[in-house]
Amino acid sequence: MKKLHLSFIFVLVFSQLHIVNAQYLRDSTRVIGLTQVFKSDSINLFTHYSTNQQFDITLHPTFNIPQIEVVFDDVSVPLFLDFGNSGDILITNAISSLVDYTVSDTVYTYTPSGEVRGVIESVTFPEVSVLGEKFNNVEGNVANWSIFSTEPINGIVGLSYLAGKCFTLSYRNQKVGVSSKSINQSFPSLLSSAIDLESFAFHPTGVYFKGMVNNTNAIVYFDTGKSHTMINSDLLPSEMIATDKSGGYYKGEVQLVFGQFQFSIYYPRVKLLRRNINSELPVGIEVGSDVLKFFDITVGRSGGSNCLFIQN
Repeated sequence: MKKLHLSFIFVLVFSQLHIVNAQYLRDSTRVIGLTQVFKSDSINLFTHYSTNQQFDITLHPTFNIPQIEVVFDDVSVPLFLDFGNSGDILITNAISSLVDYTVSDTVYTYTPSGEVRGVIESVTFPEVSVLGEKFNNVEGNVANWSIFSTEPINGIVGLSYLAGKCFTLSYRNQKVGVSSKSINQSFPSLLSSAIDLESFAFHPTGVYFKGMVNNTNAIVYFDTGKSHTMINSDLLPSEMIATDKSGGYYKGEVQLVFGQFQFSIYYPRVKLLRRNINSELPVGIEVGSDVLKFFDITVGRSGGSNCLFIQN
């Protein structure tokens, strides 16, 4: 009787462990072929920027998303530096009581596929300083944080403030550099590895380029405002997709090509990706901070250029 009881307990425990493991497929996800340790031939891209053109960033403790200090009048708050933000500045009700603004309207906010996400306020901020530049009468938004996040966040600032600039973002250095000078003038050797960026009216400041996902030509999209990378489920065999309470996952390894970089993600998150862009190629991957942390990312949009340099 005692032996039977112990056997029952073993089966029960084994079954419970199996269920727990199945509920957390994200624990299996890993990036193969990249490292966060600088290689011996890595270029110190921040020598392109003077001291007053370099700014510290912090990484959100939960989401690992880069944050920069944005100053509203005399109030400084960290906001996500979000490559996916096609608008200007958005703050949430987590900090809105600290900031001076006037409300002009109530509008809808939309997902990248064009679906209504929620209702937000259109506002004007009297004075805002972003990465060393001061702006007056800035149009922006105030929203409830729950529209965008699973826990309170301060807000987001997009790349419209870096239009016509050259900038470098490094998770490893926890820095961002901003300059009006073309980076090609400092590092002409980078020209051979430059990736041409795509321009889309829906998101003209977004970081989109052509790459390969699972041996398929596709649009690659860098989105620092996402904590986790998503691969388009259309590019993967459906019988290899598993789901749990945190979403869908591909039960295998997906090969990726970004310019000169080739690497893979094992057990990546997947979903049907739809972005409101005019392209013959599908959006193959939305690259989040879990993968972007492996790169130093330089976007060159000064002097009429529109290109990307990435280094591991």
